[in-house]
Amino acid sequence: MAASIRVVSLNFFFGTNTTAAPNTTTARRTTTTTTTTRASRPRAAVAASSKAFFQSGFDHHQHHQHQSNTKKKRGDQQRVKNTPAGLETNAPLGVFVLEYDASNEDTEKTRSWKPIIKIAVSGAAGMISNHLLFKIASGEVFGPDQPVALRLLGSERSQVALEGVAMELEDCLFPLLREVDIGIDARKVFEDADWALLIGAKPRGPGMERGDLLEMNGGIFAEQGKALNEVAKKTCKVMVVGNPCNTNALICMANAPTLDKRNFHALTRLDENRAKCQLALKSGVFYETVSNVTIWGNHSTTQVPDFVNAKIGGERCTDVIEDQDWLENDFTPAIQTRGGLLIKKWGRSSAASTAVSIADAMKALVTPTEEGDWFSSAVITDGNPYGIEEGLVFSMPCRSNGDGSYEIVEGLKINDWLRERIKKSEEELKNERGCVAHLMGVEGGSCPVLEDTLLPGEM
Repeated sequence: MAASIRVVSLNFFFGTNTTAAPNTTTARRTTTTTTTTRASRPRAAVAASSKAFFQSGFDHHQHHQHQSNTKKKRGDQQRVKNTPAGLETNAPLGVFVLEYDASNEDTEKTRSWKPIIKIAVSGAAGMISNHLLFKIASGEVFGPDQPVALRLLGSERSQVALEGVAMELEDCLFPLLREVDIGIDARKVFEDADWALLIGAKPRGPGMERGDLLEMNGGIFAEQGKALNEVAKKTCKVMVVGNPCNTNALICMANAPTLDKRNFHALTRLDENRAKCQLALKSGVFYETVSNVTIWGNHSTTQVPDFVNAKIGGERCTDVIEDQDWLENDFTPAIQTRGGLLIKKWGRSSAASTAVSIADAMKALVTPTEEGDWFSSAVITDGNPYGIEEGLVFSMPCRSNGDGSYEIVEGLKINDWLRERIKKSEEELKNERGCVAHLMGVEGGSCPVLEDTLLPGEM
């Protein structure tokens, strides 16, 4: 980012959605950053490139004429003819329609910045994203020298809400946020993505069986996997949050064969954070003294929060909390059903804490893991050292050197209590895989009647 002149062009256009219903349209707001001078990409060329797509209620000819005569800089007053700033209008407001000259940017500040990374987020108009996007844009996740481009994927229903999300991001004045792009076509939004955070999924409806939910959401993740396979960078890291997230990640992975299987994760960091919290409260210490906590298995009520290998203040958890009955019969089900209790108290699912855990999971991959510690992530079981069947996405202890990769930590003690429960979660994931085999290009899969182990947030 050491260029002396940055040209930012901002367009608002419509295009075809290839992953939603036929003949629908998508609104896309894009900010592109280059290191060319304004002369090399004149304003007229920018206007011409977007003219065919610009279909809002705004008079495009009047807009183009205004741009041709006025040079806007970030911070200048922005106006839409006959419309006071901030009032509702058919025209997009703010940076949706203006081009800025950023040649007066402080190059000393940006010289040490890394190249921009592109982060695609599905379900971007939802509550989880409403918390997460601002963490990413502020630099909390990737650091103070990492500029980001946010690619926000929504649906036809949420397209207007996405514009509101983009406007709020703009109003926060995040220096590291260099681009925002919104749309409902995954193949456009995922293009050249470095990260894909797949948060959006349909909730479980009344009377819906678990197999039905797997089928419904599995179709969504199969299409998103195909889109990633076609247009994302081959090094793209994929974090699946939409439930049932383990099997959704497996479906997505199967439909993106050109991406490394090890680049796919299903989120179990929230479960890990909840386990750390309860162990800290029980032992009367602060959360940061709790380490080496593993969540094994599926993100469902069969998940296994591992107190056997956990540590508190560097000591074995079972030496600090000398209450085996509490650990087995209170702590374990409390973590498995924590989301349901929160819904009873709060009246809604855990959007904020989920967003924090996604940020934690991403940071765990881009920050070297502390010596002797590990984190939980649901990853492909191929080649795992614990005898878990291959071809599943299963939460296990992981370490990272900070480059986005990970390794599964070997040598954890698996006693009979853990082994029995890990096996139950493994069997559940094998059954889920059988139910969605057709979405993975596999013939002959069987779908047994599944026990209802969905977490409350899926209902």
